[in-house]
Amino acid sequence: MNKLKGLIIYVLAFFVIFASFKIPEILFNIKTSNIEMAIYEKEKFKNAIDVEAEKIYLVKAIHDIESEESIIQISSSEVTGKYILVEGQGETAEGLNKAYKELLKLQEYSIVKGVEENDKYNCVYGIAYRTYRKGNKEYWVNGTWINYEDKKYDFGVEVKTGKILDITISKDILNNQISKEELMKNYVKYLDLYIIDDWRFENNILKSEKAKLYVSLLESEEKYILGIRTLTDNLIK
Repeated sequence: MNKLKGLIIYVLAFFVIFASFKIPEILFNIKTSNIEMAIYEKEKFKNAIDVEAEKIYLVKAIHDIESEESIIQISSSEVTGKYILVEGQGETAEGLNKAYKELLKLQEYSIVKGVEENDKYNCVYGIAYRTYRKGNKEYWVNGTWINYEDKKYDFGVEVKTGKILDITISKDILNNQISKEELMKNYVKYLDLYIIDDWRFENNILKSEKAKLYVSLLESEEKYILGIRTLTDNLIK
């Protein structure tokens, strides 16, 4: 009986000692897990589009267009002829005129220069019609190019807003009388996105963490590419 009692006491003592080592470890693991979850939720929240910014159609459209989940369909056509760039009749002429008027708007915002209102030129005008589908949402972007004389414009227009989301032009067309920062801010104003109040110029890009978007101006030997894209994790910091 005494041996049994001693064995029970020994077993209980063993469990008490074992628990004294393991319980702190278990509690530490639980706490660590909670901290990791909190960090994950914080990062998840950090990388989400601001609720108010997401309500802006163009912000949501750009994110959906660039999403890996989007399904893309492309069709294209090219026509050559003599067109009045701000007037004209017929579907082709109207499409050309709408596109050219967006270039005029970029000039109004001091982004490009040398775009004349009443030019009449033999020009090459083409469109690649791009359709993006994400879930039940559908977006259209017309990849447009206009070539006349020595002027060449290549740009993408979001159809619903009519806004140019990216443009490739020769260096003599970009307005170089203002700073890169001011030019990018003018572009954001043209897009009607300056209502988002956290645009910040840093490392040669203009970015908004609320909208998770950034504007960049890329340069090659002969051209500039101006556009707005979704902000990735490595550009947030």
